Amino acid sequence: MTHSHPSELQTALSQAQTTLLSAVTQISTMAAGVDRAHQLRLIATLLVGLAPEFRMRAVEICPDLELASPIPDTDLNEAEIETTSTLTESDIAAIDGAIVANCTSSWQPVARVIGYTLVDLKGQMPGLLLGFCARRVRLLTTSGILQYDGDLDFIRSSKVRLATAAQHSA
Repeated sequence: MTHSHPSELQTALSQAQTTLLSAVTQISTMAAGVDRAHQLRLIATLLVGLAPEFRMRAVEICPDLELASPIPDTDLNEAEIETTSTLTESDIAAIDGAIVANCTSSWQPVARVIGYTLVDLKGQMPGLLLGFCARRVRLLTTSGILQYDGDLDFIRSSKVRLATAAQHSA
């Protein structure tokens, strides 16, 4: 595995920001309509979890971004819902087990936990959906197995950890 130098990472981040701001500029010139509204939602989704200063810069370029609702990571379209409906109880138990196995007693970004889960289950369940895993994380927090901080609709802006035995039994 190669390790990137901080300067390479900074360059990549700068290029990504430039590309994103270029997209924001293009969207700001689009005519009003369904296409523009969808593009605004996609950009708003990408801005979730990014530095507030960067988001403010994007809103300066395209003020309509302020009102655009990001698309939650937990949203599934009809085809994705149909795909997940074929999962068996043992598949779901394996997904939940992998999610829990990738959690610790320390806070971990939900994006990291789900990323590791997708990698762990790639051979067993190719095509496993990030959104479905995000929904399973939410269910595991609701059941008290995991604790969360942040907004579970957006995996880049939330964290989870294993609930302690005392908290789990309460």
